Formats: sequence, C-alpha cells, structure tokens
Amino acid sequence: RGARGWGWGRAPGAVSRGLQRVGRAAIERHERHLTEICLQRFAELPVVRVLGPGLEQRAGIVSFVVAGISAQDIAIFIDRQGVAIRAGHHCAMPLHERLGLANSCRASFYLYNTEEEVHRFVEALEAVIGDGSVLEGGSAQRLALYDRFNVSLLAVSRKDQRFTER
Repeated sequence: RGARGWGWGRAPGAVSRGLQRVGRAAIERHERHLTEICLQRFAELPVVRVLGPGLEQRAGIVSFVVAGISAQDIAIFIDRQGVAIRAGHHCAMPLHERLGLANSCRASFYLYNTEEEVHRFVEALEAVIGDGSVLEGGSAQRLALYDRFNVSLLAVSRKDQRFTER
C-alpha cells in the first residue's frame, strides 16, 4: 500500500506551465526546423516518397513510403537501430486506398527532439535502403534484410495455422 503517487497530480500543471514559458510559436518553429531537415535529407533519397503538403502547411510530422519495402518492415528495421517511427494507416485508411498505398511510415518531431535525432533517423532509413539491392528482389533479399538487422521471422502456416520460426 503506502501513499499513492501524489506527485503525478501536479505534473500536468507543471508541464503546462513549462510549455507556456517556451511558447507555442517557438515550439512550432522548432518542429518546422526539424521537419525541414528531414525533408531535405529525404530529397536525396529517390526511393522515398513523401506524403502530404509542403513545409509551409506541415506540422512536425513526415509520412512517407519507400518503394519496394513495406512500412512495417521499415519500422521494424529502424527500431532495431534505436529509432521509433509508426507504420500503418494512421487513422487514414480511405486516403491510403485513394493513393493506392497499403500503408505508410510516419516520423513525428516535437519540442523534445533534436537535429541529431533527425539525422540519426534518416541514417537508419538509409541503412535499411542500403545499396538498393533489397528493393530489386523478392523474398531472398527481404530475408537478407531481416538477417542484417537480426530480426527473427515468425510466420503462420496458412494450411494448419501453426506458428513456425524461420
């Protein structure tokens, strides 16, 4: 038992006061700056397709797809390098269908992120893309990519619904 976490009751107010001190405009400038760095780096990667509006109409979010690699695979491989992104429909399945996409990746930036983290994220993506060989082939290259990032594959056999590890 003991005393409950009484300090947590004060935390939201402290966070709110801290954000007010920083100011909304400063937070937006910081988000836009980090987003700009990401978009500039992505412009150097021809297999990356950025989704959404231009920088002027964008918050600290960059959605993207990579030709030849599923969003879930990208998220897994990048996670293995210590960088977290989201993969899926992001509550926008009709938009994905309209764009002809199965899913997409999304990186988000906020006040607590740094330029170094944005560069680390793009470098992690570059490591996934590698020399491009994984984008050209089928399952052999994909398995090599899983092996390179030390990811264990757990597959379900459709015939008997047993789990098998490859």
